Amino acid sequence: MNVINPIKQLITKGNTASAIETLLLQTKNSSNFHKQAIVLAARYEKWNEAKQMGILNEETELNKINIAILDLAERLDHPSTASLSNTLTQKANYSWMIAFGLLAILIVLGWLLRGVLFSKNDKIDIQEIQNETTANTNLKANNLINKVFEPELNTWSIDIQPYGATCKITILAISQEIKDLNTSYLNVKLSVQHTYNGWYPAQLTSDLFLLKKDDLTEKTITDFSVVSVEQHETKQLDLQFNISNTTKNLVFAVKDSEGKLIEIPILIKGK
Repeated sequence: MNVINPIKQLITKGNTASAIETLLLQTKNSSNFHKQAIVLAARYEKWNEAKQMGILNEETELNKINIAILDLAERLDHPSTASLSNTLTQKANYSWMIAFGLLAILIVLGWLLRGVLFSKNDKIDIQEIQNETTANTNLKANNLINKVFEPELNTWSIDIQPYGATCKITILAISQEIKDLNTSYLNVKLSVQHTYNGWYPAQLTSDLFLLKKDDLTEKTITDFSVVSVEQHETKQLDLQFNISNTTKNLVFAVKDSEGKLIEIPILIKGK
């Protein structure tokens, strides 16, 4: 079948419309080629309408259409070449698909093999880390538990508000209650004895009792309104303070009737 020569002659004469008609006629027995010819015919009709409206660069678009017509005519004259090209393209695509599939299988097998080889070691490493963490936690907890708190002075006298009633205060016990590895409660147990001969009581409130922790001073977190201690009476108080487990210096303080602080340093042993 010699299609290319007549079509070349028509395009050389500038008769693209006739070239397309010839191509449509020659491809009517080939479904694939005929569809491509129809598409080219539609492109030409669209170009022709645009040309008449003056809105298209006729040289550029027409040249593209003519080249496409010649290309289709060339393939129509040599269908075996086109078929061979398509076959080679399909084979190449199949080859890439097979290669990609094999690569994916190798990657999966590699991960599975890695899991088999290293899962045991990973489990051992994780267990060692957990054991080490537990050991460190226990060591820190034991160090905290082994701390001992001793006041430099156990008993002293102080005038308590609001009337200046003299009381003897005794620190009965100081203990640490661990909240976590960073913070604890410091528990202070006091005995307060009214020793003045006057009739008025000592009025104890929570804001009288403070704790200096390094550079920070805070009152007790034990909240009570007023505890009255009558003449010759003795009462016990349980006070609680928040402290950091890394605190190095502690000072227990009580505010007297004039607002001055009586300070009792607390020795920390085993820190």
